[in-house]
Amino acid sequence: THTKLDWKCSDCEHTWKAESSSRVMGKGCPACSNRVVHRDGRNSMAKTHPELAKEYQGDPTKVIASKRSKLDWKCSVCEYVWGATGSSRIRGAGCPVCSNAVIHSDGRNSMAKTHPKLAIEYQGDATKIIAGTNRKLDWKCSDCEHEWNTKGINRFNGNGCPACSNRSLHIDGRNSMAKTHPELAKEYQGDATKIIAGTHT
Repeated sequence: THTKLDWKCSDCEHTWKAESSSRVMGKGCPACSNRVVHRDGRNSMAKTHPELAKEYQGDPTKVIASKRSKLDWKCSVCEYVWGATGSSRIRGAGCPVCSNAVIHSDGRNSMAKTHPKLAIEYQGDATKIIAGTNRKLDWKCSDCEHEWNTKGINRFNGNGCPACSNRSLHIDGRNSMAKTHPELAKEYQGDATKIIAGTHT
């Protein structure tokens, strides 16, 4: 029958309503399969994952930790609020701010706060970006005013101005062979204003 009937699980004693036809097709106790919270709450987030329950912004006795829909969380370390599925939290996904995936609402992990020296050279709003981003950003050297583009993570790891370190030609050519080694420039069979004397080429 497609009529909803009352059932009581012979394993966990959970009671629920379901069409008899669904039982015939093999659907069992929804509490045992973690589709609903058991009537005594034994499979609730509060019972199974108390550490997640502390950050869940709701009643952890009324929800299953492995829920696949988005839930609201508040980090117990930095108090950032975000949305994520319960299943992703169980798999180890934590606060996106603490893992430097997003900017905190108060900007505490922004480049402006964590790396003020880099922020001076970043050609953008340093309060809106994380220093270690994998995005390519525009920079302007505070010493020689050379402009270049590189990932934030490269700067984060200590890579500085490529012109100051003679890894690339300065925009005004001040570190070109023509300027730094004019005696070599006379013998070089090319444009000495477009190359660095110490090139490995």
